[in-house]
Amino acid sequence: MGLATADYLVIIAYFLVILGIGLYAATKVKSAGDYFAGGRRFNKWLMAAHSLGTGTHADDPVGVAGAGPPH
Repeated sequence: MGLATADYLVIIAYFLVILGIGLYAATKVKSAGDYFAGGRRFNKWLMAAHSLGTGTHADDPVGVAGAGPPH
């Protein structure tokens, strides 16, 4: 079963939107600080949410259990 014309149009539109976002972001990033911390223009709540999201992972319970003392 092949893809319909509408499917191809949606895929092409998706790639064009992603390309546009990438090109726009590329014009805004001038340094490592811009890339990693948004040029430090975020408020404290957004930075706290970012730290929580990047500091916690799905494998944290496994890592904590593995770092504990042997039984």
